[in-house]
Amino acid sequence: MSSVWFGADRAPTDYLGDSADGCKQRGRTTHTVALDQLSQGVAELATLAAADFDPHDVLHRLCEVAAQALEVDGAGVMRADGGTTTYVHASSGGVKDLEMLQEVLQEGPCRDALDSGRMIIAGTIQDMAWPAFQRMATTVDLHAVLAVPLLSRGRAWGTLDLYWNSPHHITDDDIAAAQLLANVAVSFLVMSSDRAQLQAAHNDLRHRALHDQLTGLANRELMHQHIDHALAAARRNDTLIAVLFVDLDDFKSINDTFGHRAGDHVLATAAQRLQSCIREMDIAGRLAGDEFLILCENITPLATAIHSMQTLAHRIHQSLDQPLEVQGVELRLRASIGASLTNGSTTVEALIHHADTAMYRAKTAGPGGTAIRLLDH
Repeated sequence: MSSVWFGADRAPTDYLGDSADGCKQRGRTTHTVALDQLSQGVAELATLAAADFDPHDVLHRLCEVAAQALEVDGAGVMRADGGTTTYVHASSGGVKDLEMLQEVLQEGPCRDALDSGRMIIAGTIQDMAWPAFQRMATTVDLHAVLAVPLLSRGRAWGTLDLYWNSPHHITDDDIAAAQLLANVAVSFLVMSSDRAQLQAAHNDLRHRALHDQLTGLANRELMHQHIDHALAAARRNDTLIAVLFVDLDDFKSINDTFGHRAGDHVLATAAQRLQSCIREMDIAGRLAGDEFLILCENITPLATAIHSMQTLAHRIHQSLDQPLEVQGVELRLRASIGASLTNGSTTVEALIHHADTAMYRAKTAGPGGTAIRLLDH
């Protein structure tokens, strides 16, 4: 990686040798980082591989390891967020002040390192090319800085910023040690990003597998899982649960008259209206076609349970009855609703079956009806 030097009257190659012999030939003072400290620092970063880490964990650990393992007086880490830099962690108050200043101004060595993809080096206060940063560095008594961009896959993930509290000739050893830690850290940043993307893809696939693609509601499989858990909770807590089976009346004629695309719009609208009628803890799902289920948990007391379900059914009827325009025609939806309540001493299949049976009983009485069955009593 190339470097940008500030305040140098010679090219960077005059400062940086390709070998230890080259350094000796130039009479340079070698600033050696103890190998055992550096090895320990790399090992500490490597422990992240066995942990459930995120990018913030990696950057936080990088800062701490750099401050301990490298011959520096302070370390800070910034994260790249789109086109901005954001403060993550610092080893001291003075370093934090400088890092926070760069976040506010979006100017300084870390900003330049991110923009250029190159190390930014300033060995003295006078070498610092950023006026506000220079003034703050003087105030907090930090006189030299090395900003190392964390690069991988064609992008900058952040910067490792090293500070000294006196003018410092930044050597090959300083740069090599900092680059080693940066390389290890960025490998974990990439790993964390890949893992997050895989997890997001997995979550998306799972969501698709358990939700109806048209309405976004829980599908049959997920509703069965929720009802099974609710039955167990009802038995433990001596409460009631209810399942409402909602079937849109005369939906086939809407499909036949306006087409399936319009029918899908009606189903999606009906799903939204059902969702708006239930409590946050309740769950709405779509079984198939124009059939929906609603699961209500923790219904107490028994004396008012049936009335509570009647009230909910009435609210659903009112919501569905709101005007809905389809291809310039105003429609009003009707639904037949059947509900079954239990204290948990039944099965998922039986509870849904009883709600379905109650729904058909309501449908025989005419559109927009409700029938409720209380089981186990």
